[in-house]
Amino acid sequence: MRKTLPLGIFILALGFVGLGHLYADNAAITEVFKSRGYDVKIISTQDSGLKDFEFVIVAQENFWIPFLASQSKKVLIGVTPDTILSEDSGFSKHLTETIQKVRDHNQTITDNAVVAIFEKYKINVVHFAGKNAKSEYLVLDINCPHCQTEITQNFAKRLKSGANVYVLVAGVLGMDSAKKAATFYQEIESKKSDKEKQDYINEVFSKGIKPKDNIDITRIMNITIELGAAGLRGVPYVIER
Repeated sequence: MRKTLPLGIFILALGFVGLGHLYADNAAITEVFKSRGYDVKIISTQDSGLKDFEFVIVAQENFWIPFLASQSKKVLIGVTPDTILSEDSGFSKHLTETIQKVRDHNQTITDNAVVAIFEKYKINVVHFAGKNAKSEYLVLDINCPHCQTEITQNFAKRLKSGANVYVLVAGVLGMDSAKKAATFYQEIESKKSDKEKQDYINEVFSKGIKPKDNIDITRIMNITIELGAAGLRGVPYVIER
């Protein structure tokens, strides 16, 4: 079975002799992952600013993951910047550049995948047509406090800006959220005008909604699973294009 690399910090301690180069050879690094059941592709290797270490970016299922690779190839360290403290300006500069490069790529991959989900589940998307070419995609969960803030503080502004606004309500935070999302879609079907839909969304995200008993949540669960597979890790998730 192919393994998926974890997103947190981890160290792969390797028990074989390195090739002796100052920086890890791509083929050798790929073999390290392969020997442990990880199917990855080396995207780039670059200077880290640390003696005998370089940054290596690997790709798994289109997502990039940064590592520090030792000269000996006996250690690969997964890089998570919030847990790295450094007073070395050279290393810090290279770290920042590497992390930003990875984040930019992964953000693009996730954004594209999420927009594809909006297209796939058009029946569940509440669309407010705008007057310009800009599009804004909102993934929300009714139980999410930050989603409630997004609606109460920014929703009207987004609509007023003239952008095309697309709203997708998912069940990211659990079963209760999924039931509320399904109830939301059932209720919003009766809202015909944009004003009615806007008012209903404002009401739901300010006052809440009581989920209906025995409501079918199959589609909501499918959407939520696909959002997770796309790389979405939290809500509200906003894409502006």
